Amino acid sequence: MLKRLSLCILLMLMVATPVTAQSISYPVYTVQSGDTLSSIAALFGTSTADLIDLNNIADPNFLSEGTELLIPGLEGISGYLVQKSVSLGESFSTIVKSSSLSEADFVRINRLTSPNEVFAGATIITTK
Repeated sequence: MLKRLSLCILLMLMVATPVTAQSISYPVYTVQSGDTLSSIAALFGTSTADLIDLNNIADPNFLSEGTELLIPGLEGISGYLVQKSVSLGESFSTIVKSSSLSEADFVRINRLTSPNEVFAGATIITTK
C-alpha cells in the first residue's frame, strides 16, 4: 500500500505542467492624424516590421487615426505615450517629475544624451 502511494506521488510530481509565459508590458501610442507606420517607427526608434508584427497589423497601408499601437523596443514601460512641446519654464527634471516615467525610461524613450536636449520648444515624448 505504501509503495503504491509513493509511486502515485512520484508520478504526480513527474507530470509536466505547462509553463505560462510572463506577460510583457509595452507602452501604447495612439495614432494621430498624418501618422504613418514609418513615422511612428522613426519616432520611437523601432522598425516598421516590428510594429506590424507586435500589433498583428493585417494591412500596413491602412492605419486609422485613434488606433492604439503597442511600441516594440520599449518593453517594461507602460502607459500611453504622447508627443509634447516643452513649454517655457519646463525642464528635464520638472517634466520627469510630472510624468509616470522614471528618469531612465524618459531618457530611453526620448533617446537623450543630455538633459540639455530638453528646452523650450523641443518636442519630447512623455506619458499622459
